[in-house]
Amino acid sequence: MSFPMRPQLKTATEIVVLATVPLVLIAAGMMFRAAAGPFEADPDYVYLLNGLSLLSFHPPGHYDHPGTTLQIIVAFVTIPTWLLSTPLHGPSDLKTAVLSHPQHFLRIINLVLITANAAAAFYLGFRIRAAANFIAAIVAQTSILISFSVMIGLNRVTPEPLLLATSLVLAGYLAPLAFQPDRFTETETYALGLGALLGFVLVTKVTALPLLAKIFFLQKRNHRRTAAKAGVVTVLILTLPIAVHYPQMAKWFVRLFIHAGAYGGGPIGAPSVSNLWPAFLSLLSETPEIFVMFGFYVALFPLWSGNTRRVITISMLVLVLSIAMVLKNPGARYFMPVIGSIALANAAIVSQSLAQRGIACIGGGLLFILLAIGIWHNALTTSAWAQNAEQTQVDNQRLVAGTTVTGCRSIFFYGVNTPTYNLSFGDEYTQRHFGLDLNRIYPDALFYDVFGHQFESFFGPLSMKEVSSLRAADRCIRLVGSPVQRYDNFGISHSELSLVARTNHGLGDAVAVYAWRPK
Repeated sequence: MSFPMRPQLKTATEIVVLATVPLVLIAAGMMFRAAAGPFEADPDYVYLLNGLSLLSFHPPGHYDHPGTTLQIIVAFVTIPTWLLSTPLHGPSDLKTAVLSHPQHFLRIINLVLITANAAAAFYLGFRIRAAANFIAAIVAQTSILISFSVMIGLNRVTPEPLLLATSLVLAGYLAPLAFQPDRFTETETYALGLGALLGFVLVTKVTALPLLAKIFFLQKRNHRRTAAKAGVVTVLILTLPIAVHYPQMAKWFVRLFIHAGAYGGGPIGAPSVSNLWPAFLSLLSETPEIFVMFGFYVALFPLWSGNTRRVITISMLVLVLSIAMVLKNPGARYFMPVIGSIALANAAIVSQSLAQRGIACIGGGLLFILLAIGIWHNALTTSAWAQNAEQTQVDNQRLVAGTTVTGCRSIFFYGVNTPTYNLSFGDEYTQRHFGLDLNRIYPDALFYDVFGHQFESFFGPLSMKEVSSLRAADRCIRLVGSPVQRYDNFGISHSELSLVARTNHGLGDAVAVYAWRPK
């Protein structure tokens, strides 16, 4: 004879189960962080130093994404990290502490971002459980685990982990409107909250632009206007630190949208099929889950009705807009903002499948199969990625360490992962705000700018006289960074470079050491 579970025990059990995926995200983030090795110059150090700039009331020089929300979070996390780290690193002022131990501060910031994603995943499940049912909540959370973009993004200090957290919070916030639009009271305050969330995620990175389609969850036109106004105000408030760069930002974003090439390059106009097709194939191999889920929604769309059809329609709109944007500027990480939309759509499908009999149940069953295959495929893919990333970093760091003890002067350039180069690269995006401090902590450090074709110190470019003195003073000079074949124009003749050593990885991952013998 079976007895029904007491309501309190059932609720507690469900809450514990809803904590499973958040704990998986924390474990995965920490595991991949360990495998990936030191944080990289581009863009981890850029965000670290621009967050530090905010603490000295200096406008950030980085506004490409624009990414201001992450810079603000970095600033807020840096202060308590500095105060609590004093026993570990000894007393020092804030700037010296961060510039002397950047990896420590980046690890703490990354841990905060991972924790934020775990909390957002729990919030998503909790809200959907309340608005729909427990099974739908579990399906929504599980949908996060099919994404390769999620796994490779958790271990960085970039906008992507913040985009994921915000997209999950956004999906959870919309759960009552998605599942109970007739019972939920839509208010001005609720519309304001939605607008603020959309403004926040848009400032985090412009790749979140398709999420603006979620405003159509609001049923009243005046509430949509309220949300739009709140979003605009939120964007203006959050971008105040970079207000001096508004003209440059406007030009940059216009270039992104009107030029045919990636990242604002190429002629004005639409990208050609010859460019889009290779990008499509590359993205399909890296993130098949995005295209499979979109195809699933399209193919089975006639099965759904009422609220489910509305949720899937909006989610499909988000997906198709995101795919169009990412095809022009390929990168698996750029799909991070759509994860919340996929989670919400999958929860809606399961919710209808459980409530109805017949053909809708077939759709729900197919979704469970897709999720199982997606998790299995993602586990294999991310495991292989982690092993490759770990081996790459071990090989690269071993080569760099061997180079620095040869007695030759090492000059680092793009692609090498060392604290001094990373700090120099990051400081370029603060307009050399920390040059004096960096030179004090790391005296005589020199770098080569492969994009500007010039040698630099922490203070900026070297003059021709200084370069001549460098040549005369150092008979043995080693240039260390990505293989020169990676660059269309390295700026130094290949005849002046003699390959000393190189790790056995692809152009984008390998590190090479060259003896520089100017003619």
